[in-house]
Amino acid sequence: MNNLKKLTAVVIISSLALFSCGKKEEISNTCDLTAELMTFQQQASAYSANQTRNSCNNLKQSAIDLLKKAEGCTGVAKDGILAATNVWKDIDCSGVK
Repeated sequence: MNNLKKLTAVVIISSLALFSCGKKEEISNTCDLTAELMTFQQQASAYSANQTRNSCNNLKQSAIDLLKKAEGCTGVAKDGILAATNVWKDIDCSGVK
């Protein structure tokens, strides 16, 4: 599986971890992830357009930052956050040129 497919799978897992539990109004009222989500989206687009080791590392770090902030939110599945964070940490960008 190439890196883009792996990262796409991780994005889906991360999204499920962030929003799998809790009522919608609980999440929106207790935690603002707007800046982190925008950074993550920008890094995902950058990686998609230019798959380099640097863009991979930037995407990886933005995902970890997003998950770290989400960890403090109420209504978020803590186990899912931990699992998604570990998946992102395990991504090896050294194989990307």
